[in-house]
Amino acid sequence: MRKPFTVLLRDVGSDRPSVVTFLRGMGLSTSEVEDLLSQLPTCFVECDEEEARTWAARLTALGADVSVDPTMPWDFRDRAGHGGLGECDVVLRASGPSTLETIKAIKDVTDCSLRDASLIIERVPSFLLRSVSIDEALRAQQRLTEVEAEVELSISGNKEPVVEPKEPVPD
Repeated sequence: MRKPFTVLLRDVGSDRPSVVTFLRGMGLSTSEVEDLLSQLPTCFVECDEEEARTWAARLTALGADVSVDPTMPWDFRDRAGHGGLGECDVVLRASGPSTLETIKAIKDVTDCSLRDASLIIERVPSFLLRSVSIDEALRAQQRLTEVEAEVELSISGNKEPVVEPKEPVPD
């Protein structure tokens, strides 16, 4: 069974030797650590939430920029950024408990109109962003999960517009 949390290492910060030592202490070889650090940002450990937050806290204490993501699959970063598919899609699967807060989050993420944001919620599942960088997708996912919306990231296969309502929206 897949564990639900991934630690995303974005940057090692100013104390690279300490971060390298820490990662070596996790059982990684020198070449594995160097390979990992050459691919930043990258996911490096999948575990339960408590363990992920512990890893993140330890690395943050060393000055690294780290986040814990509850939904990103272990190999998502590798497939998106290093498999020749450097873009992904953000799909809204379900609105959060407050429709208004979800609409605000959609507007923040997409810069769409209030009407378009409302249409997106009415038509879930809906693409919010298409063919965006993994970093932009993760920022969108974070903003939407703050309002408890259900969001999915997937590898992008096309270059469609960012917000694409199912019907034309009157001005």
